[in-house]
Amino acid sequence: MALDPPGSIAELNARAERWLAAYVHPRPHRATGEAPAQRLKAELPLLGRLTNVRYDTARSEPRVGSPPLPLIEVDTVSYSVPIGHWRVTTGSTTVRLR
Repeated sequence: MALDPPGSIAELNARAERWLAAYVHPRPHRATGEAPAQRLKAELPLLGRLTNVRYDTARSEPRVGSPPLPLIEVDTVSYSVPIGHWRVTTGSTTVRLR
């Protein structure tokens, strides 16, 4: 395998594919005892197509801060909230957690 820097991203991807085919895909996996290439071949008929609709894994949660500073707490860490996202009357906002 060449050790000189690749000339392009396409060449880097081609080298990575060759390395995966030579060293990773044929080697038995520690947990399954099967080579990834063999496992994929066996599982391919069981795999379905993904939907065209994006699956949103983020969750939205309301947060209440303490005036006069628009600070909220997420997982024990305090964050400042931009003025445009802060409801001054209730001292609350909604955060989207990924």
